[in-house]
Amino acid sequence: MTAHDDVAVLGGAATLPAYRGRGAQHRLLRHRLRVAAESGCNLAVATAQPSSTSMRNLRISGFRIHHRPAWKLRRRPEGRCRRTGVE
Repeated sequence: MTAHDDVAVLGGAATLPAYRGRGAQHRLLRHRLRVAAESGCNLAVATAQPSSTSMRNLRISGFRIHHRPAWKLRRRPEGRCRRTGVE
């Protein structure tokens, strides 16, 4: 988790396969939200794969789900970025 002013950004987290289904991700998510609130954050954001256990846990923890398409960078044939011209 990182904090940017009053916004907590919950980075990726994973549970080892042998330990899945025991509530570890949900408890860790609740802990990180508690730490964020204690640090003065009043908004938290996260990303998750649609219809995943992670998305379910975010919803259970009170997140409002916003669906958006994934972004894909298009490159010109000569290898330059379309908008910036950066190599």
